[in-house]
Order: sequence, then C-alpha cells, then structure tokens
Amino acid sequence: MKVKRMLTLRRLTTVSNSSAFQWNKTVDANSLDPPFTPTDTVGIRNASHLTANSTAVDILSLFWGDDLWQILVDMTNLRAAQTLSNTPTDYYARKWTDIDIPEMKAFFGVRISLECAVMKR
Repeated sequence: MKVKRMLTLRRLTTVSNSSAFQWNKTVDANSLDPPFTPTDTVGIRNASHLTANSTAVDILSLFWGDDLWQILVDMTNLRAAQTLSNTPTDYYARKWTDIDIPEMKAFFGVRISLECAVMKR
C-alpha cells in the first residue's frame, strides 16, 4: 500500500494574539486511498427543458448547478465574516451583508458583460 503524505496547517499556540502558522508533514490514515463513491451522474444534467429559444443561462445551468452557486455564496459570506473578525474597523467589512444565490448570479452576469464590452480609448 502506498502511503500519501499530506501537508497540514497548524496554528502555533506559543504566539499570543497572532495568526502565525507552521506547515507540518503528517500522514492522515483516513485520506489513504479513500473509496470513490459518486453521488451524482457524470455529464450534462437533464436537458429536456431546453428549446430553440433557450438562453445562455439555461445552457450554463446544465454544467453549473445550484450546488456550485451555493458553495460560492457560502465561501464569499465566510470570507466576509473572517475579514470582519480579523479587522473589525475595516469599512467594507462593517458594511457587508450576506449575499444569496440570485445576487451572486447577478454579479457574475455584470462581470461577464463588462468583460465582453468593447471600449474605445
């Protein structure tokens, strides 16, 4: 059996009021060749709802489901909470309100639209 080494990040307990970290090489017995147990089918999701009038968002939803949107939303809100706890005086962190999936989708839409816009200088 091949043993895999994992890098883990441990917080130093000797440093007070600091976020110092130290990398250690450890072997995690649970991560040694875990069994592959897929929970979803591989490939495109159900495309029966698509028609000739389907939009780009409909096509994207075949590959990028609500589970992925939820992960993006959760991690964005988590990062905002971490920033607020690390720097409570940060202006933007104090003004932050948690976002949801429709708001994240709107942000992506605006961002992609701005990337596609051609501006003459």
